Amino acid sequence: MTKIAFLHPELRIGGAERLVIDAAQGLQKEGYKIEMFTSHLDKKNCYKEVRDGTLAVHKYGSWIPRQIFGKFQTFLAIIRAIYLSIIVVFSSWFSKKKRFDFYFCDQVSVYIPLLRLTGKKIIFYCHFPDLLLTQSRDGIFKKIYRFPLDLLEKICIKFAHVILVNSKFTKSKFQEVFTSSKKIPQVLYPSINLKAYESKKLNENQNEKNQNEKNQNEKIQNLKSKIPKNAKVVLSINRFERKKNITLALNAFSLVQQKKEQEKINQDFMLIIAGGFDKKIKENVEYLKELEELAEKNGIKESILFVPSFTEEERSFLLSRSCCVVYTPSNEHFGIVPLEAMFAGCPVVGVNSGGPLETIIDGETGFLSQPDPKDFSQKLWKILTDDDLRNQMKSKGPDHVRQNFSLEIFSQKLSNIIKDMIQNQKSEKKKKQKHINQKFKIPNIKKIPYKNVVSFCSRKLNLEENQIYFLNQNIPIKEKEIFYESINEIESSIFFPDKTILLSLIILQLRVKLSNFNPYPYGYFDKKDDYDIFPKLFQKFKYFCNDSNFNSNRI
Repeated sequence: MTKIAFLHPELRIGGAERLVIDAAQGLQKEGYKIEMFTSHLDKKNCYKEVRDGTLAVHKYGSWIPRQIFGKFQTFLAIIRAIYLSIIVVFSSWFSKKKRFDFYFCDQVSVYIPLLRLTGKKIIFYCHFPDLLLTQSRDGIFKKIYRFPLDLLEKICIKFAHVILVNSKFTKSKFQEVFTSSKKIPQVLYPSINLKAYESKKLNENQNEKNQNEKNQNEKIQNLKSKIPKNAKVVLSINRFERKKNITLALNAFSLVQQKKEQEKINQDFMLIIAGGFDKKIKENVEYLKELEELAEKNGIKESILFVPSFTEEERSFLLSRSCCVVYTPSNEHFGIVPLEAMFAGCPVVGVNSGGPLETIIDGETGFLSQPDPKDFSQKLWKILTDDDLRNQMKSKGPDHVRQNFSLEIFSQKLSNIIKDMIQNQKSEKKKKQKHINQKFKIPNIKKIPYKNVVSFCSRKLNLEENQIYFLNQNIPIKEKEIFYESINEIESSIFFPDKTILLSLIILQLRVKLSNFNPYPYGYFDKKDDYDIFPKLFQKFKYFCNDSNFNSNRI
């Protein structure tokens, strides 16, 4: 079974986290063995698959702070990533259970060169170049601080074997920034788990029995009590971060309310702002306060409901209760929220840049708008007041998502990428083996039957045939014939005080000579990139044989 390790900085609630969890879960269903590694995990602010043990998750480095006085987030994220990588690499060296065939990492590129120490293939999923995420670089100190971090990202990204990106938009930005990278990124659109959403729809009105589900129902009932029964709800789902531009939703909704009053429409409208929220993150706390103050300033405080750190059950309820979803970030790398909304039957009004250009079909599953409150409010007004248009968009959204962004499609594409990497590995091994066979082709090589080897080992080494077979059982034998150097040449090359040494050397040479066998010996001689194997082996054996403290168990 192919083993894959996933490394992600923080397993909280967010679009990047949803993608990584879906990728891990999808590959696990495809038959891969998956383990996840992270630097931070809060069971109260994470997805269900992490909480309930669906995915095996290991946490290392949570003691390292995420920020110091609200600063140095990127630097400390790199430190945490280095620490996590070191743990993973050292574990792979000293424990067979912690050895993986592939490593999948994202967000922080510093993982990549450290994971290369395992000798395995690395897949890096780039949500967006980190050096483009920093909006402001004003001031000498900021530029000095960012320069080595940006340079480090450019260097580290080159060590990945395969680079994946979440959209054509991100691919274009990646190629603009990482001009020295020879690898062309592949676009792999994120997905949503349709079956999970469908099951939530089916269970939405059922009476739950266990205490946890009962508590969730209480939360949902509490939400219901805060929403007027006949209100048309506009929903915003984003983390409470300034780059998400949630103020655009507030200002646009304020214009909608003004128009409603002007036209004297007797209909309640409500804006619900929900999303990931962490009290320990200063920006989250500050931005929520700014939004509350803006709502009061615009005179729409009574029509706004803030739902920070909501659960998946609350998310499902809010989507089922909403008339439309507003998605306000500009130049968003991809954005998973529009997919969730469209599949739930909610038309989406999104900014006409970045990922939404590739997910929202303008005029069919929602609207693309300028990042301007006036234009946004006009699109919102159409959806809220035109029931026929809203119903048409509602019916087209689920099919659009199902055909292009399902977890099954995502998992199959990712699995095919991994299978291609495995096939390329096999081709590379064959080429290397051919190179080794040609390099160490010796004129004195003899082709002799297996029974002659048994006879020699019995006579020279006093070994029984079953012992010889046990030591040779991993050597593929075609028609009971094998290749190796003449016995006389081996004996004349080096003095053997221990019979285990001679037999081990024979076996090592046989492994190298047979083209369909991994040429790398095990144990003490396990050097995966060492092709000059014969000269070095002889030197090591000479050293061992002249050492009075030689221990044959090292073979």
